[in-house]
Amino acid sequence: MRWTAEVLVFLDSRCELLVATHSPYAWKARMAKAMVRVWDAWLARHWGLPSAQIDEFAAAQAELVRPIEDDRNLPPTAAVPHDDFTPLARILLTERPQKVLELGTGHGNTTANICALVDAHVITVNALPHQMSGRVVTFALTQDDIGRVYRKHGYADRVTQIFESTIAFDPDGYLPRDSVDLAIIDACHDSSFVTNDFFKVLPSLRGNAVVLFHDTHPSMERHLAGSYRACMQLRACGFDIRHITGTWWGFWRKPREPRRRRWRASLLRIATRIILRLRFRPSVGSRRAQTIVS
Repeated sequence: MRWTAEVLVFLDSRCELLVATHSPYAWKARMAKAMVRVWDAWLARHWGLPSAQIDEFAAAQAELVRPIEDDRNLPPTAAVPHDDFTPLARILLTERPQKVLELGTGHGNTTANICALVDAHVITVNALPHQMSGRVVTFALTQDDIGRVYRKHGYADRVTQIFESTIAFDPDGYLPRDSVDLAIIDACHDSSFVTNDFFKVLPSLRGNAVVLFHDTHPSMERHLAGSYRACMQLRACGFDIRHITGTWWGFWRKPREPRRRRWRASLLRIATRIILRLRFRPSVGSRRAQTIVS
């Protein structure tokens, strides 16, 4: 499945590169954009995300806690009227996750609301400006601005903040495998970043865990194109990602593994760790030691 995604991401990146390359010839620019439209139409025809109502994924809630509004970027906002907060809140209250992995902290409003709604520990990742390499990014925040909302509301003791690009982020350094109940992918929205982020979090997910992809919509307008395109590529690899109607959320649930297969996987992981510990010693200059963590 991974190689299929890599092939699709490569083809997708060629199309994006053609559009990003500034040519003095107008016809070349028009041709590049036409190729991207054809590529998107082909993906949508074969692997477009089926839409589903939020009721299929989350139980109805009698009353939701009023959201924390500081530096809010999750719709509804003044500029974007549709509601992305309520579906997220319903999923959180239905799943009751103990451990949440969030890629894309921003100012920390979503992180703070997660902590307010459920008793979870949140591991959240955000790149510093000099670590960013993608094209479609929402913020380039300083270290003091990243996560300032959850710190202001007193949730810092329930959050592990990692300052790192998701391309370089290694979840194995911070998370045991099969430990995450909910992952939110809302970092750089380039297609290659989104697919990278999904495969990065996949080993750390428990059986029946949920992955949410934000800024994912079939209109593919502006910043919505990259994530939706990546989700179509992942559907081509066999991952049943769906679009939640009326939102900018994509939804995927990891299937539960049969008990026999879980035991095999656990034994294999234990044997691998023993072999690696016998053969290698951890180096002082490892990636984990170089990553800024608070």
